[in-house]
Amino acid sequence: MKATLIACPSLICLKKATRTVIRCEQGQIWISVPGQDIVLRPGESWRIDCADAVLIEGVANARFSLQTPPRTWSLRWPRAWHWSSFRSSWRVRTSGIKRIPART
Repeated sequence: MKATLIACPSLICLKKATRTVIRCEQGQIWISVPGQDIVLRPGESWRIDCADAVLIEGVANARFSLQTPPRTWSLRWPRAWHWSSFRSSWRVRTSGIKRIPART
């Protein structure tokens, strides 16, 4: 996991942060997602399980870290496979074309 330490002087909005873990390092962190509010104290963490925007605000000189999970090949492999199969089928189609000389 990749971790980033952030000092939180004001309100921060995270978008598309599903599966990211927020860990409070110092102070208190207030997290707001649709339908719930979470307060983290030093040493506590919370995993984002929703695709909505997440609001984070620090209280009392807060510092927190964001730990993002590594991308897996299972997510990237279908796209790479699709493109390679398209390229190979294109070569097959173009290699079967015969050029006919123009009649004069």
